[in-house]
Amino acid sequence: MGQAGDGAGLPEGARRWVGEVLEGTVTGAEPLPGATTSELHAVTVTDAAGEHRVALRRYVLREVLAVEPDVAAREAAVLAALGGAPLPTPYLLAADPDGVHCDVPAVLMTLLPGRVVWQPADVGAWLTGLAALLPVLHAQPVPAGLRRYAPYRQASLEPPDWSGRPELWRRAVEAFAAPAPLLPEVLLHRDFHPGNVLWDGEQVSGLVDWQDAAAGPAVVDVGHCRAHLAARLGVDVAERFAAEWERLSGQRFHRWADVVAVVGMLDVLRAEPPARPDDVEELLTRAVGDAPATDRAGSTS
Repeated sequence: MGQAGDGAGLPEGARRWVGEVLEGTVTGAEPLPGATTSELHAVTVTDAAGEHRVALRRYVLREVLAVEPDVAAREAAVLAALGGAPLPTPYLLAADPDGVHCDVPAVLMTLLPGRVVWQPADVGAWLTGLAALLPVLHAQPVPAGLRRYAPYRQASLEPPDWSGRPELWRRAVEAFAAPAPLLPEVLLHRDFHPGNVLWDGEQVSGLVDWQDAAAGPAVVDVGHCRAHLAARLGVDVAERFAAEWERLSGQRFHRWADVVAVVGMLDVLRAEPPARPDDVEELLTRAVGDAPATDRAGSTS
């Protein structure tokens, strides 16, 4: 997928729409970091009571809309369903699912405080804060009509060039293609990882980016987070996260979720080698069994 632009300017129609929805005047727009399939802005609105800042997501990538024309409607529906849940999610203010006002499909929501944390001072407390979000989320009702979970489609299932373990990836791809285990379906964030969690000091202040929400096994969210943790911080941190989720949820983790998470990132892993490639492969090894390391010519080492 392409990278969305983050130009500070908003189309005049989008500015006018936000102002009408909030009964004020848009007096500023600042691009927010982190969005890859959309443009995300902090929009300042001035009314009789003063200035207010809200968040506007605009789905500007044509390749996203070609595959998921309902992406803004889905995000809006999930945010609306979570409006009363005990989770720090944005509150839905309005939606323009067909791009009538904003040129492209858009979602207007509250702007949550906080920042993304990838290098915490206290890793244990950080992992607990992340893991504690999931049992609460997975206990919420699944919105009617929400799509069912499916692994992310990949352009190719070939191993990354940086890997010398083709047999490991072959086993992983076979497991990826096998039928999913029979597990209860819950409401999934679907893109749960530290980059979508905000912290205000030592407290979680936001769980954001709901456009990928789906109904599926709870371990999908755990596995997706584990893949990101292994790639950036190491497999031991990923294991600690799963153990903390098991403790808080009373459930057992299923390593099938590691396979679908990692293989479901193959396009990205080929394009952008992870910070810790050996840890990514160790995560797969623990999921599909040991496989001999080989060099790129195929000889066993």
